[in-house]
Amino acid sequence: MNVLITYPASRAQKLVDMCQQHRIFAIYQPIFSVELGADLLDLPSAMSRLNAGDNVIILSKEAFDFAWQTLADTGFAYRADLNYFVADKYLAAYVTAKTTRPVHYPDTEQCNQLLQLGKLLQLTDKKVLILCAEEQRGLFQNQLAEAKQVQYLACYYHKHIEQLTAQLSLAKRAGIDTILIENEDVLLTLYEQIAAEDCQWLVKTRLVVISQHIANIAEKLGWQSDQVIIAGQTDNQTLLNTMLTFINKAN
Repeated sequence: MNVLITYPASRAQKLVDMCQQHRIFAIYQPIFSVELGADLLDLPSAMSRLNAGDNVIILSKEAFDFAWQTLADTGFAYRADLNYFVADKYLAAYVTAKTTRPVHYPDTEQCNQLLQLGKLLQLTDKKVLILCAEEQRGLFQNQLAEAKQVQYLACYYHKHIEQLTAQLSLAKRAGIDTILIENEDVLLTLYEQIAAEDCQWLVKTRLVVISQHIANIAEKLGWQSDQVIIAGQTDNQTLLNTMLTFINKAN
């Protein structure tokens, strides 16, 4: 198994090292760079306008980290009188460790965890502040229709890596046969940026994804169902265990 890791740099190098310890060839290829969002300057005032018992949804570790630093730099913190929600238990544990605040998350067995968040919230007469990426504005807006007020605050945005097409061609020549995909934006970007002569290689690679939702998108793009492995979680140990399980079955 030769693996291309497209996860954020904060986790990717560690996963490369873990793969190498198990004699799995792995390289890291970022798909996006993560840039500061323009809304961050509004975060302290947005937090202060929330009432006790209002809801804050944190859509990613990147959104939390950028928001955390902005609040710290301006003398603010994550308030104790608000309700915090994230997409999975790993992000919940991370946020709780940093803030000491309790954090709620949906059933991690659901195929699209983000879509389950709206079911957890008490919305009547409550405000909702969503810490997100620029491209996530409007996400599950229909589910939040009962809220008193919904505000999306873009903490960061993704910028495409230059010369990605050429880098993917290099991955092909390096013998990559497995690609780790964190979200549908990464999958779609790979598919859109691949050179025409490399497209058949791409759709014949094995994908390791985190949900059935992403697997369904991959199949619509041309991957066979038996080429897509659902890991279920994004933490490094789960991803490594998923790959090792596949290798053991193949042997």
